[in-house]
This record gives sequence, C-alpha cells and structure tokens, in this order.
Amino acid sequence: MIIPRNLASTSQNFRHRVCEQLGRIKGARMSAIPRITEGVERLRSVFLETPGTQLSVGDASKLSGLEWHTCRVVLEAFEDARFLMRGPNGLFVRGTYAPPTSRFAGQQ
Repeated sequence: MIIPRNLASTSQNFRHRVCEQLGRIKGARMSAIPRITEGVERLRSVFLETPGTQLSVGDASKLSGLEWHTCRVVLEAFEDARFLMRGPNGLFVRGTYAPPTSRFAGQQ
C-alpha cells in the first residue's frame, strides 16, 4: 500500500499523540497497545481505500474492534492530524474529501 507523502510524514507525530491521549484514559494498559495499533491501521485503511467513507464513533468502534472511548480518542487524533474532519452531522470523513457540487445547482 502506498502512503501519501503528507500522511507518512505525520505518522510518527500522530502515533505519539494517540499514545499520549490513550495514556490519559483511566485503566489503559501497555498490553493493549498492539490491539490498538491494529485498530488504528484498520480505520486508516478504510478511510484511505474508500473515498467518501463517513463513520460515527460507534460505527468506527465496531469496524476497528476498539472500545468506544478509545476509538473516539483515535478519531480525534486523526482529526488533529488533519487526516479526518468531523462534519456538521458528527460523522468523521477524510479531510481531503469534498463531495462533488455543481456551480449551477439551484440555478435554472
């Protein structure tokens, strides 16, 4: 899989932020890190491979296998890294995705 240049350069900073934020979650254990890493990679792959994917925290949690609160932290870290953005409906979507619009919409 080819990782976009801007995403690859922020990968290390992103991982640091996720670990830092996860360390604040009460009861977080170091033994859970490999499972969390797999869940983060699953989410990242979904957003990269399927343009326009929009997920709620609950849906992302089910898809990644991460606990809801952990998944929320991961999605917010993706948002901080500008990989994802949260729409007005609360769903997370790739930051570079812009739905097609017509400049003629509403005109007759």
